[in-house]
Amino acid sequence: VKGVVRRAAEELASGLWEMDRGWKGLDQPAFTLITGSDKKQRQIALSAIDALFGREPPSGDADAVRGALSFWDVIPQIKGDSLMVEIMTPHQSHYYQEKQERKSGDSITPHDSGQPNPIAFLTVPPGSHFTFCVTCDMAHLNRLAPHLAQADPASGKPRWQLLIEAAFEHAFQWLGFGAKTAVGYGAMETAAMRQARLEEQKRRDEAVRAEQEAQSTVAWPGSRLKFNRANKALTAEKDGKTAIALAPQGEALLASLPPEVRKKVETNQFVKVTAYVSGSSLVKVEAS
Repeated sequence: VKGVVRRAAEELASGLWEMDRGWKGLDQPAFTLITGSDKKQRQIALSAIDALFGREPPSGDADAVRGALSFWDVIPQIKGDSLMVEIMTPHQSHYYQEKQERKSGDSITPHDSGQPNPIAFLTVPPGSHFTFCVTCDMAHLNRLAPHLAQADPASGKPRWQLLIEAAFEHAFQWLGFGAKTAVGYGAMETAAMRQARLEEQKRRDEAVRAEQEAQSTVAWPGSRLKFNRANKALTAEKDGKTAIALAPQGEALLASLPPEVRKKVETNQFVKVTAYVSGSSLVKVEAS
């Protein structure tokens, strides 16, 4: 977990992402840790990423520094209480391994006469839940990078917490956890991300439906409206044809009419309007 989240933080800090969520530039040295004593004192330059995740010394450098964050093990809450079995079937293994086999015609060139070997493997089923726990050694963080321990004025949360939440969301959406992430395994989303995705999908579906209705909508000038108080449905009649808008759409269309016209419809008085119909659905009404 720690390695994936650190990688997400490094990507956001690189400046290559338009939405860096406050991480931009935090991979550059900004803090100094003094270690050793007396004449053996040394200064170690640390970035915010080093302070949070730990400093990984380059080759020949022994100055490793423990980060302030600790990442707990994550146990999946399996949907359905059982793992799934999936199959991958490598093709052309003789070619990739450069291995001559009789079943592959003793050839190491790619061809279609080999014998693919199906391999079963276990996966966590979609819809499973994970709880990620991260703790911060605040005393250690205040020594390394006190600025990250301060509260954000807007949210009141410590700045390190906001940064880690952003790194997790980036990892959920773009990196994934576990094996085979390159083919889509390990992608995750928080409850807020899921809600935003569903709302965006709903908005797109409504836009497509509205466009389809606009393309197939027919105007019925001189239509008569009837409103059913029991089921809140609004009906338009024209030349023996009928179109209906069920609740709550029926009430919404009725409310869109001028008050005097709406009152006549509600009291079942004769009133003509221009109705716009898609198939047998009433989608819009205008006072004539």
